[in-house]
Amino acid sequence: MVRKLGIDEKLYDEKAAKESFISKSNKEIKDAQYKIPEITREIEQLSDQLKQYASIKNKQEKREDLSKRLESIENDHDSFKVKKKKFIRNYMIYLSLYPYAKRTVEEIKDKQLKGKLPPSIDKQQIENIINNHIKNCPVCDGEINEHAMQHIRSVLEKLEVSASTSNYLMEIKGSLESLIKNAENYENERNELIQSEKYYLKTKKELEEQLDDLSAFFANHETRDISNIENDYQNKITEKNNLENIINNQQGLIDIYQARLNEINETIKKYEDQQKAFNALREQVRVFRSLAGYLEKIIDNIMNEIKEEITEKTWEYFSNMIWKKDTFKKITIDDSYSLKVFNINDNEMTGSMSATETMALAYAFTMAIHEVSGQNCPLVVDSPLGRVSDENRINMAKELLKISKQKQIIMLFTPDEYSQEVKEIYSDNVSSNRFIKLSDNEQEIEGVKTINE
Repeated sequence: MVRKLGIDEKLYDEKAAKESFISKSNKEIKDAQYKIPEITREIEQLSDQLKQYASIKNKQEKREDLSKRLESIENDHDSFKVKKKKFIRNYMIYLSLYPYAKRTVEEIKDKQLKGKLPPSIDKQQIENIINNHIKNCPVCDGEINEHAMQHIRSVLEKLEVSASTSNYLMEIKGSLESLIKNAENYENERNELIQSEKYYLKTKKELEEQLDDLSAFFANHETRDISNIENDYQNKITEKNNLENIINNQQGLIDIYQARLNEINETIKKYEDQQKAFNALREQVRVFRSLAGYLEKIIDNIMNEIKEEITEKTWEYFSNMIWKKDTFKKITIDDSYSLKVFNINDNEMTGSMSATETMALAYAFTMAIHEVSGQNCPLVVDSPLGRVSDENRINMAKELLKISKQKQIIMLFTPDEYSQEVKEIYSDNVSSNRFIKLSDNEQEIEGVKTINE
């Protein structure tokens, strides 16, 4: 089952809608931009025709001047609108935060006046001076007498906040005071904006009325051609203004939609990146699981091979050490490496073996592990033949001697255990024999010498 990371699916629909609107608006802007140059040329041609009539030349020139002034004041008014929007946005923040900022600054000033805000001193350090009865000031090294100690206690009782908190409050105080100043200047700035707005509206109205009067003059002129030209001229001006409004309005909407589209794309990209990372991680997990399965099989095969080899070597050593050659049939080792010994009738005999047979099994298992693992560690055996007698003792002694040719074995015999038969087996050049004499309490070694020395 494919897991989907959390995201609102409606974002994709909104993204498509925003992209469609932006594409359509861009086409409208492009069409308008394509038409404006041609309409501008037509306006210029009509204006030139109107100028040919001497009787209306001054009025035509005046109209052009009024049109330029109107265009200029409209541009200034547009810039003013941007400034007004910024004013509204800023003062929504200033005025909403003003009561909280003012109250905070007043509380800080009140604490300053009452001495509840410490200067650059450490309140904990003052407490340390009092609690530990320090005799000298850690700052100036001056003597702290009882009068000074009482003053320190009174200062400590007045301090309500730590030095670090006090420093932080003083840092934000300046920012809060600046915000308060801006908020309290609201009336002045608002009045300035209102006056500016009135100026722009009044000036625009005056210019438009003068232009309307001139347009009415040209429209009612007794020469029909001039009236037609004037009407065409006004229509072209209106058409050009409409196209410019389309460009401005659509561009404003495009900016708004594009900002939202950028947010959507960022959210979707983050989601898709997470989805890719999740898919890559899931693929890695799948591969790792597959590899883990193969590795587990390999480990199982290796462990089975090792276990089989240890079983074979254990049986080989065990069968060489015991004299009952027709009693035992096999040895098994389970997954927890517990040994079981079976007789020729396939009956388990592990719990009923003699002490000699159990010791032989322990030796055989230890030697098999050493050999199969490749870790040829030295082996120290205390009383290796102590519980072994008769023919088993000779077999086991010989087998241990044979093993000692491939690995170091240190065997600690008691005098009784080290019989004449055993001594003859270990008298060759392979073994090194030492006699260790212990104290009566067997806690100390009193001497070491070579046997037959």
